[in-house]
Amino acid sequence: MASSRLPSSSECHDGKCRPCTDLAASAVYFQSSYLDTLFGYIKEACPYKKYSCTSTIVVGDLAAAHRATCEFEPCWCTRCSFKGSPADLVSHFTLTHAWSAHKFTYCHDYIYNTDEMDSSFVYTDKMDSWMVRYELFLGESGGVFQLVVDLAPFFQEFPFPLVTLVCVRNSAAAAAGPVYTYSVTADAPPTERRKLKPEIKEVASCPDWRMERDCFPLLPAMLREEQTSKIVLVRICVSKSESSSASCSS
Repeated sequence: MASSRLPSSSECHDGKCRPCTDLAASAVYFQSSYLDTLFGYIKEACPYKKYSCTSTIVVGDLAAAHRATCEFEPCWCTRCSFKGSPADLVSHFTLTHAWSAHKFTYCHDYIYNTDEMDSSFVYTDKMDSWMVRYELFLGESGGVFQLVVDLAPFFQEFPFPLVTLVCVRNSAAAAAGPVYTYSVTADAPPTERRKLKPEIKEVASCPDWRMERDCFPLLPAMLREEQTSKIVLVRICVSKSESSSASCSS
């Protein structure tokens, strides 16, 4: 029930109402279990609903906690300010940046024919000291990966690429799994294949891949039968599992 000491709206000067300091000083405040219950029923859609999250969350602290762990938080493009779901980024990378996309099957070699001296579709960083080549790998279950080939800064004197595979997903999605690992072998045509010793590495995830990634160096002297040959066949095998113990067979 309203107090008779409170003015009506028509009594506000210039249409501005302010708290009554004398009443505020004498008021007694207590927690209302009714209001707590009421606000507990007030929910809102996840801010990442447009990226396919179907969760509804209670407003307040729980909403902030959900945002911090939502698997649908968008990822940023590595070349511009665009952000979106992995599916959005596939369209963006192929249409806007003209990246090639390659489909593959888990635990089967995908043979990628690359010329490590070819500068097509190679980007340079802001310092023009490092050249990077990007392409997309699309897994059969919807996994989206970037093939990142770094060309050494002293390219003419020390020309070998560093190969990395990066999964396009945020940190929360990476923590929830699955775990992706990959191995890289390489050989040079046309007859006897000279292979690198296979290793298994865990696939890094966006957005921290620049700090966390571990590269495979592809040394041309080990792979080319003739120094004039620039072609290297890279065999990439990606494994998908619920734990980091599973891997591709060599």
